Parts: sequence; structure tokens; C-alpha cells
Amino acid sequence: MSFSFNFHDEEADSNISASDQTNALSNYEPAIEPELVDLELLLESLVGKRLTYEEVNISGRYKVFRREFSDVKHQLMMEDDSSNEEVQILLGQTNEDLRSNVYEGGLKSWECAYDVVDFIKNEDNQLFPSSNGLNVIEIGCGTSLPTCSILEDLLNTSNTETNITLTDYNAPVLRLVTVPNLIINWALKKLEPSRLKELQQAKTEAAPGIIIEEPIRDGEIFLSRGIIRNFLEDLTAHHVTLNLISGGWSEKFLRLVKLSLNKSIQNTLIITSETIYQPKMLPVISEILIELTTTAPNTKTIVAAKDIYFGVGGSVVDFTSYLDSQIRKRSLDLHYQVQRLTDVPRSLIRLSNSKCST
Repeated sequence: MSFSFNFHDEEADSNISASDQTNALSNYEPAIEPELVDLELLLESLVGKRLTYEEVNISGRYKVFRREFSDVKHQLMMEDDSSNEEVQILLGQTNEDLRSNVYEGGLKSWECAYDVVDFIKNEDNQLFPSSNGLNVIEIGCGTSLPTCSILEDLLNTSNTETNITLTDYNAPVLRLVTVPNLIINWALKKLEPSRLKELQQAKTEAAPGIIIEEPIRDGEIFLSRGIIRNFLEDLTAHHVTLNLISGGWSEKFLRLVKLSLNKSIQNTLIITSETIYQPKMLPVISEILIELTTTAPNTKTIVAAKDIYFGVGGSVVDFTSYLDSQIRKRSLDLHYQVQRLTDVPRSLIRLSNSKCST
């Protein structure tokens, strides 16, 4: 997959007072209140689950693993009240990929997430020196495939501090695919097959006092306490901290993201894909990205999107036009590059400030 580059550096040509600035965040109240999600409680809810996964090849060069959607649906049907509107949409019973303010499509791996993985894995796109530590924020993470690919590299090469914050509108998405995909990719790429087999012994009590061992099938991982414990121990050994946030974008959401950052780490990478599709929400997500990109000294942001979202209304042009207007009005220290994929109508937009090394 190849890219073409359009570089843009907008010099501020006007200054206006703070009272004249229009910040979409201050006027927006999300339907789902943002909140921190307890990782330990989430992992505890996964103990004893069998995860069926599939391999995804990206550009014929890289592979990532993701939990199969049919497996997610099976877990939901076993656990949740099927009369719940959110669950009905998650199960696909309403034939919707998403519904605004209810479910934002997090269970599906969208095309632009693959573009981000391809970009990150490209040797020519080293985003930060590996020895300096890194804050990673994935907004609207869903299946978290970009973070899975980053974590793979970190656990194989880095012993510096890494702080990862994953956010999704729907808390069930974090439990059903975000964290499971992190564990699946870690287990299959980091553990030796013999060690993986040892850790995921699945045993059940067939009758009082009679314990039988259940076989682990190909394409399946059993989340034993041993698997989860070793996953957490490996994160700790490599100085990786994992934070989870659910809920809608808002000023509170922005505060939670900022609080999750490790202030001693100077480098920050922000990733978001397929989040600018809705015209109504474009100013909101744009303001969050602007604030996060311009306030830290060494921050790079990758926004992956379709050039035009037919039937919905959003577009890359709308996003960059909003950036241009805010750069001019507010004298923002913000620059961006649009990288257009040559074989598909999708783009990556890279944002940074002048204090960020290129």
C-alpha cells in the first residue's frame, strides 16, 4: 500500500479573544457519560472465556489477530438481556453497523484501522525513538488493532516506560474485543506454543470429584487465570501501563484522557480511525484532537478516514477545513499532512505542533 503526500503548514494570520472562540466541547453533552473502566474488574469478567479468533493479513506483510464477531455474539447471548437496545445492536439484530448515541460500531474492524497498522509497521515511518518512552492514546479504539501492533513491538524491543490509553464509546466493546484482542495477539506472538498450551489448560468438573481436561481447538484461546496473570506480568516487566475509558466525547472525556497520561513521558502518539464520519460530531472530535496535539510538547496524531462517507456526510475535506478555520481564528500551533492512499479512497492525516520533531 502506498501513499502520496500533501503538506500543509498554516501560518496564523489573525488573533481573536478567547470569548470569540467557538469550542464545540463546551456545548456538547454526550448521551453516555465518560468514565474510567477498571482493568482488573474487566479482566476478572473474562476469566474462563474461550475466545475464537481469526488471522488478518495486512498488505501481505503483517498479520494481526482479532476475536471473531460470531464469538462475541455468542458471549453476548449467554450473558446479557437481549431486550437491551444496545445489546440488540451489538448482536446485529437491527442490521445496523452503528447508531448515533447508542452504538458507534466498535465491534467491527473498519478498513482505516488496517491503514494505521500498515503505516505504523512501515520501517520508514518510525514515529518516535524507541528509547524515550511513549504515551499512546487510541480514541474510538474498537478492536484496537493499531494498538495491538504497537504493543507487539514494545514487548519485543522496549524496556522504557509506555502508557497506553484506549477509549471507546461503548464499555462492552472494551470488554468484548478491545482487551481480548490485546491478549490474543500477545499470547500468539509472544508466548512459545508449549508455554501457551501450559497456561491455558481448561478443566471442568464433570461430576463431583471428577475433573476432566477440555481440549483447546485450533483458532481458540482459553482465558485461564494463568494467561491473564502472565499477560499483566509481561506488561509490568516491560513498564507498560494500560488505561481504559468508555463514554462519549466531551470536556470530561478530555480531562480523563489527560489525567491518564504519564507526565514524565515526553512523547505522545494519538491514533483515531473512522471517527470523523458524522458532520454533527466533527467539531467535537476535532477539538479533542486539537487540544491533545497542541498542549503536549512532542505529540503526533494520526487520523485515518475515508475520503468521503457516502450516506453519512463526513469527509476528509470537512475535517481539514475545520482545522484550517481553527488554526486561523485561534493562532494554533498546529500543522498537518494529508497522506492519500493511491489505490483506495482513504487517507491518513498527520497532525503535530512546532515543538514536535519530525
